[in-house]
Amino acid sequence: MGNDSKKDGSVWAQSVGALLSLDEMKSGAVTVPSSGVECASLVEALNTGAELYDQLPDGTLPTKPVVSLREWVASDTYPVLK
Repeated sequence: MGNDSKKDGSVWAQSVGALLSLDEMKSGAVTVPSSGVECASLVEALNTGAELYDQLPDGTLPTKPVVSLREWVASDTYPVLK
């Protein structure tokens, strides 16, 4: 497809297999794999990834569904949808 740095039919350049602890989810820098954007937290990275997905031009993914994106927020445990 148009961008050779990404796998066909995917927004990801490569598979990512990193696991984060609960403390790492609450704070600490996280890089968004599809763009390389470094975020201050997992919540920020989740929201950045959602924005990037929303901005994908039509036809980038063969079956990109139309979705209503919601914002992720931090909680006492894991990130949750607002």
